[in-house]
Amino acid sequence: MARAQTVLQEMGCEITVEEPALKMKAISQTPKGAVGIIVQLYAMAEALHFVEIRRGKGDIFEFHKFYLELLEKLADLKGPSGTTG
Repeated sequence: MARAQTVLQEMGCEITVEEPALKMKAISQTPKGAVGIIVQLYAMAEALHFVEIRRGKGDIFEFHKFYLELLEKLADLKGPSGTTG
């Protein structure tokens, strides 16, 4: 959670943290206006966490650019992805 908060601050977002819910709300100012981002962390197990990133308000295309940049900056935290079957 702290790592995502640090990255969002580095990206110039205004952040509100809701500790008990493990939720952050961030606002990024873009050329097309403000884009709201909601990041929520779910603890599935001791060493397994699920992070949900969704758009609150704002332009969908600006959110998509922001989302891709955020994923790039947090790539080292991403677990292995693979297919089953």
